Amino acid sequence: MALAIAGYYIAHVSINNLSALKSLQTPNMTAMLITLITVALMYGVLMVLLALGWLAINHGHQPNTLISIYLKSIALKYLPGNFFHFVYRHSETIKTGLRHAQVMAATIKETLSLVMWSGLSLMLLLIWPAHMQSLIPWLPIALLWLGLVVAVGVAAYYLYTVWSINQYLKVMACHAVYFLGMGLICFMTFKALGFDGLSLPFITGLYALAWLAGYIIPGAPGGLGVREAVFIFVGTPMIQAHEALVLMALIRLISVATETVIYLLADVLTIGLSRLGLWSDKTVS
Repeated sequence: MALAIAGYYIAHVSINNLSALKSLQTPNMTAMLITLITVALMYGVLMVLLALGWLAINHGHQPNTLISIYLKSIALKYLPGNFFHFVYRHSETIKTGLRHAQVMAATIKETLSLVMWSGLSLMLLLIWPAHMQSLIPWLPIALLWLGLVVAVGVAAYYLYTVWSINQYLKVMACHAVYFLGMGLICFMTFKALGFDGLSLPFITGLYALAWLAGYIIPGAPGGLGVREAVFIFVGTPMIQAHEALVLMALIRLISVATETVIYLLADVLTIGLSRLGLWSDKTVS
């Protein structure tokens, strides 16, 4: 139902802004092309960081294999149901000698960390209370702040208690940089399209909110449709609807293309990455 509603909303926005979409012009095609190549490379680096975070969660167990499995699983989230990448990652990882319970626990820890950092990132939306009140006028900003702070604090404390300090810092760094990097990718693409009106912190928080919605709602492959709909709906008071639509469509295109390349090159990419001893936590059994 969520996917259907999101699809209907995006179609509605597209039809209502058809003339604006047709009139869009890219100010500098050369600069646009350079930006797209740059952000695609940046996105690839962020995917590698997520893989290294997964490796750190599993204490550096068989780095060649685990990194390859993770990088391949990223593209599989587009299969129906938004869970096949978890199924593939789990089934392949237990073949390396880890138990079902260990892999399941690692998945839960990664999920908790990612959701926590998305919550921290979307707090950037609240830097401008007037903006947020225009988006959701009935929601007390102070109460939202309190709820997010408590939730993030509980998650951070739990993860700190179940990981070693080295493991904790490695995973936290990977996931923090992921959301900051995605905000920068969105901002650079936004500017390359010739749009204006959104700051880097605001667009980072906006993407984090959209990512969270796409991540937690089952049935949407890779958050497809849901993520875009939330970004457009929440961001529309601060940005034109057709601009948000074009931006998210381009970000989705970049991510799908990059993830496909990563899937094909996963085994090659692991050769150098697996030698990074930094990601092996030998102090934890």
